[in-house]
Amino acid sequence: MRSSISSSCRALTDAERGYALLSALAIAVLFFGLITLVLWESTIRHRAAQSFRARIQAQALAENAAELAARGLADGSALSASAETDAGTMAATGTASIGLDGKTYFEINAEGVARGPNGMVATVTVTGYANVSGVTITSSKHSQ
Repeated sequence: MRSSISSSCRALTDAERGYALLSALAIAVLFFGLITLVLWESTIRHRAAQSFRARIQAQALAENAAELAARGLADGSALSASAETDAGTMAATGTASIGLDGKTYFEINAEGVARGPNGMVATVTVTGYANVSGVTITSSKHSQ
């Protein structure tokens, strides 16, 4: 038993070479367009993520400043605070007055400014009262 393996090879014509070249160019252009689209979309999503992060940092800084200023209710010091961190800066000021019912009514305005390529600013306003039983917050207003 003998098996013979024969192969056939024929030369490509010029027309067939042209189709192969056009197909390769079309695939290359489509692939390049796909890569461009993916890079463009990832850039947009990266910027949105940076903006979201800066907004959250600014809000956290403003809330921290309000908490630091509220500490003045407990120890009798001024209702103000300011600090600078790696994330940004925070500042708060407040007013307090004693009502006819013996409660200490307060309002604290705080601001947080996030650092970074998308610097954001957030504000918080907290109002409430304090008495011998503790502190009660009646309203808080956030800028974002």
